[in-house]
Amino acid sequence: MALNRKQWLWILGVATVLYFLAFSIPESAMKNAGGPGLLEFEMVATAERAAQFISDLGEDGVAAAKWAIWMDFPFILLFASFLSLAMRAAADRCGDVIEDIGLLAILFGSTSSWAPALATGLAVAKFILLTLVATYLIAVLAATGIRSTQST
Repeated sequence: MALNRKQWLWILGVATVLYFLAFSIPESAMKNAGGPGLLEFEMVATAERAAQFISDLGEDGVAAAKWAIWMDFPFILLFASFLSLAMRAAADRCGDVIEDIGLLAILFGSTSSWAPALATGLAVAKFILLTLVATYLIAVLAATGIRSTQST
């Protein structure tokens, strides 16, 4: 029996949360070693700071950080699958519909009520998300190289 989208959403959601909680193990080991946590390590930014983090982590902390980074690869697949499915479910439910309802309410004279704030809030959220997705996609293409699919 094939699972439906709602069942997959629950399975992937619970698995994502559990896997995320599993990150607390190497996170604790990194901090116990005297180094940064995962989030701080991800925001390393400079060579000097990277060298300081490695020094602060020591051998045990570096081992824990490596463990955390290796754990991140399957987590990427897991949370990307969950988020993709969740976004499809959200789009099926309403997408831009609520924003459009707010805009229509304004056009039909509801300018001093909930409509302007709702329409603006959802539009801002939509454009922030679109910008983040576009930025991420551009970064991935730049990092991996744009490969052509020319046939010979």
